[in-house]
Amino acid sequence: MAPVSIDMYLPAMPELERVFHVSASAVESTMVTFLIGFALGQLLYGPITDRFGRKPPLYFSLVIFTLSSLACAFAPSIPVMSAMRLVQAIGACGGSVITRAMVRDLFPPSELRRVFSMLILVLGVSPILAPLFGSYLLLWFGWRAAFLAQATIGALLFIAMHFRLRE
Repeated sequence: MAPVSIDMYLPAMPELERVFHVSASAVESTMVTFLIGFALGQLLYGPITDRFGRKPPLYFSLVIFTLSSLACAFAPSIPVMSAMRLVQAIGACGGSVITRAMVRDLFPPSELRRVFSMLILVLGVSPILAPLFGSYLLLWFGWRAAFLAQATIGALLFIAMHFRLRE
């Protein structure tokens, strides 16, 4: 979720400047708040997943991510979008932290390198594809579509996790 959240809306940044009548640095603040939220979220999820298991915090993070992505899509101003990007990052961070813990839980040590390599491959491809996908969404549907796509991804991950992932 995090690489998609970071990279998918990058092509829309000039459009956000025009729509909200703000400077480039104001729009860039939405990225800064996301990175702050992502850093803070890492401190949050480690202890919570050790205390409550893996699935409940992952449910929480996906709900937070999905709702804040929707809020970003309908944000009336850059300060509101920045606040929602902070919340979105906290939700996105859950996926990053919890998946690594789940890999360690679910796979024997002999398979960890292979599974983590596949995980890194997905994380490496996402920053390449997300801006491309975001560009097409911007061209065809406008800047809000990137955040609506992120909300859709969050909802689909929630459903997939509910039906396919055991504790």
